[in-house]
Amino acid sequence: MSTLLRAPKEFGAWYWDLYDYAAPGLEAALPIAARMCDVLARRELLAPSELKYN
Repeated sequence: MSTLLRAPKEFGAWYWDLYDYAAPGLEAALPIAARMCDVLARRELLAPSELKYN
């Protein structure tokens, strides 16, 4: 029987590929990230501690 491992604290990560929906660059990415954080936070699915942009 396999064992399901879990983290000692809640953890989640999301990755969005926006190439088909928004222009490349930080200017387009920031409003999208802000909107996604707002939606997830209202549903208590996210308390952002760090955002990264590649």
